Amino acid sequence: MTQFNPIKTLEGQNLIIRELREDDFDEIFAVSSDTKIWEQTPYSNRYELPVFAQWFNDAIEGQALAITDKHNDQIIGSSRYYETDLEQGETSIGFTFLIREHWGGGTNRELKELMFGHAWEHFDTVWLHIAEDNTRSRKAAEKIGAKLDRIGIKNDLPYCWYFLPKGAI
Repeated sequence: MTQFNPIKTLEGQNLIIRELREDDFDEIFAVSSDTKIWEQTPYSNRYELPVFAQWFNDAIEGQALAITDKHNDQIIGSSRYYETDLEQGETSIGFTFLIREHWGGGTNRELKELMFGHAWEHFDTVWLHIAEDNTRSRKAAEKIGAKLDRIGIKNDLPYCWYFLPKGAI
């Protein structure tokens, strides 16, 4: 089995998912400045420049991914793999956001198909951690077939642990 590469470029029918780069800052800040993106997250002020700048620095260090529209090469969001545990055979996908124009359609499904497909080449279990109050993200996870495993505390906040059985999408 090959070593897991969390910043491998993934390409689908409508998306290219690639490593988030330092020079992406202005473009991704512009698309993430919509307050609706963050309103149900624990970080509802992430659209503010100082807060976003801290997220961006953490994202670069955490090997985040830029989600781009394959047809116009514009950044439409971000996601990443994190909490990878090779011994337990699991990883997590999260810190995901998409611009509103891509809510409710096939973008999240394609994104998750690509990311879960890549992860399942290396891990048996892939988790999604979603803030308990984030009903929009919880519904999106359930729409692609994710199953609620438990609700618990993560980073001092109530979170839901979702998983998709290997090969479910």
